[in-house]
Amino acid sequence: MNFNQFFLELQKRVAQFRHGTRHPFGLGVSPKHISMEIDALLRRDGYATLSPSGELPPELSVLVQPELAQQTMLLAWRFLHELFDESGLLEKWLPLRIVAMTQASMEVNGLAGQVTDPKVPYFYIGLHAGVFLHTTDRLMRLMAEPRCLPDIGNPQMESANRSGELLQVIPHDEVRKNVAIDLAMMAIVTVFAHEIGHIVRGHLWLLKTKFGISRLYEADSSDELPPTDPHYTRIRQALELDADIFAGKVMGTMLFAGTTQNLWPSLGQDKRQLLRLLAMSVTCAFRGFSSQSASDFYHTPFMRAQMLAIAAKDMAAEKIPFDMEDFRLSAWLIDHGPANLGLNLLPKVATLHQDTDKLKETLSLLGELESELAASHLAMDKQFSL
Repeated sequence: MNFNQFFLELQKRVAQFRHGTRHPFGLGVSPKHISMEIDALLRRDGYATLSPSGELPPELSVLVQPELAQQTMLLAWRFLHELFDESGLLEKWLPLRIVAMTQASMEVNGLAGQVTDPKVPYFYIGLHAGVFLHTTDRLMRLMAEPRCLPDIGNPQMESANRSGELLQVIPHDEVRKNVAIDLAMMAIVTVFAHEIGHIVRGHLWLLKTKFGISRLYEADSSDELPPTDPHYTRIRQALELDADIFAGKVMGTMLFAGTTQNLWPSLGQDKRQLLRLLAMSVTCAFRGFSSQSASDFYHTPFMRAQMLAIAAKDMAAEKIPFDMEDFRLSAWLIDHGPANLGLNLLPKVATLHQDTDKLKETLSLLGELESELAASHLAMDKQFSL
């Protein structure tokens, strides 16, 4: 599988989706003054949004082959359109209206925000170009490593410890390449669902009421100074976990509602394996948010992915076995070098138990916040029904 073949494969996949008139690198529609305000808020944070041509700024296009970057983002946005917009899923949360766009940044970052006027029910999501490109790159490299998931495809066609520029390491085996693409799309859909959760679960409304915060970056980039209130960090951590649980429920519905074959056909129908692959792909995506390792807002990417997978499992109509060993196997990741490869580097059980204890503390706090989140929902309903 060479670069030209891979590029043609992405083009073919994009063409399989229905083409609409909406922005190809965004989602949803809004009045012009709302769009202008969102653009202004993002520019104030230092980010521009991609134009309909998807052209990266010159300083970014030198980091990745431009046509391949555009096709990768187009494919991801086609998935998001199909699953959230054209399916009617976004209408489930009316009167809240959600629009989304791509920021012209190679950072792995994203945000959920609310427009300034509290009487206007418009919210927005921004995913940086880096989310699409680096997540896809990580999962391509993962499946190009023969020691990873050796039961998928023909790993003997792969070569250990391959290196190359962004999006240039592609699995040789056709099956493993298709799995890599599907895993990347699954991870990106999950990140998007996490941002949806910040909006529809009332997080933004709660934080705006308590702290004056109107937009949340996963890796903080906003010009809004973080609150000095000592409770903010704990509340924010609980809300991030709540958004993960929400995303897990969304993914569980998609995986186990009988439509999996149409969404990610290469991943098969074994429910336990689907949960492992979901956890692995999401861990890859979360690990791309490098600043999270030093942030008090988040648990480890691995533990976040496990909580998300458990939430997805609970959406199935039947019990699916998923234990500590499944958690450990879903942590099979790489960071561009042999030092980080091998089953001997999977998380130790003692470490998992320690991380689990921290997770339980956050879940307890989340339970304490349920009444405030319910009040936020009531306040939003009352405000937008005027």
